[in-house]
Amino acid sequence: MAELTRSGNPAERASGYSTTYRTDPAGQPARDAESERLQTENNQVPKNQQLSSSQIAADVKAVRTANERIMDDETSHHLTAVAELWARAQASRYPRPANAV
Repeated sequence: MAELTRSGNPAERASGYSTTYRTDPAGQPARDAESERLQTENNQVPKNQQLSSSQIAADVKAVRTANERIMDDETSHHLTAVAELWARAQASRYPRPANAV
């Protein structure tokens, strides 16, 4: 798993938790290799069949290590929890009228 990075923010250092985005360092070589492979393949096909640079970038960005997928899942879980909390907080601010069904 990617290690917790030390933050330059004193508040983050005091809490022991950094909000800095984390990635698995092993992921970058895999993305570099995929980028090179796609560009090489792209140069071997006719111009009208080549992928755009944005398509290549999206394909490269999709290359994730197992640790990065775990981090992505954790982030999604946390965002879902925050969204649910926000929805409950908003609902409690505006209670339903007593005669509403």
